[in-house]
Amino acid sequence: MNNLLDEISQICREAGAAILEVYEKEDFGIEIKADESPLTAADLAANKIIMLGLQRLAPEIPILSEESDAISYDVRKSWDKYFLVDPLDGTKEFINRNGEFTVNIALIENTVAVLGAVYVPCKDLLYTGLIGDNSAYVEIEGEKKPINTRQIQNDAITVVASRRHGSDTMQQCMDALSKRFEVST
Repeated sequence: MNNLLDEISQICREAGAAILEVYEKEDFGIEIKADESPLTAADLAANKIIMLGLQRLAPEIPILSEESDAISYDVRKSWDKYFLVDPLDGTKEFINRNGEFTVNIALIENTVAVLGAVYVPCKDLLYTGLIGDNSAYVEIEGEKKPINTRQIQNDAITVVASRRHGSDTMQQCMDALSKRFEVST
């Protein structure tokens, strides 16, 4: 599993490099998707790199990506393992040039994320985690350091959200979660 995570980390870095190439341009090639969210040339370039990389790495594992064609739930519900991808999470931040965007890849098995990588291209910062040995790391400028992890408790949950999600919808989510969990933010 560690080798798979290393390969996924490299794919994240390659996608991040493609994103930064577009980030340096004047024109991001912005389009608006059906859900009224923006889509840029960087989203598409990163998605292409990730899709090709994951298909080469593990052709037997399906991929669910935010920027790929929709896959119906009838198809997805039979998947016991798949890659979940957001090639450029934070497209609005990308457009605003604030550097607060990431490349996200996770491997989901039986509804649980068993490994994942989150890469911050503007900071060359890579976060990785592997559920099997309960390890999580941050890699800064090639130096890998462990991140302290904690055991999940059934009666408490910590919610982390971007400032873009400080809306009524987020409050509704928090209200629903607080009925089941002790919530700290």
